[in-house]
Amino acid sequence: MAETPALQGAWAAYEKAGKPVVFVGIDTMEAPETGLAFLRAKGVTFPSINDQASQGAPVLALQGKAPATPTTLVLDRQGRVAARVLGPTSEVTVRALVDAVLAEA
Repeated sequence: MAETPALQGAWAAYEKAGKPVVFVGIDTMEAPETGLAFLRAKGVTFPSINDQASQGAPVLALQGKAPATPTTLVLDRQGRVAARVLGPTSEVTVRALVDAVLAEA
């Protein structure tokens, strides 16, 4: 996925800065083994879950909020969608959206 380096870069920056940010990837397209191989090959260190069958709680809770693949959702501290990007995104965009949510706290 084209957005993977952007997400990894943003995640690494927040981790290094000790910011209270959680990233979770949700893979609904591939078998678990395929997704895991992709993550390893790309050096992804943020948590990721596989929900190929779209039956898990995370996907059900977000149903309708991610109508395309890829979709990046930024949730606030209450778990509400604060921002959404449909399609590939950049690290600059991800960080700007997350920083806006952090500033609200």
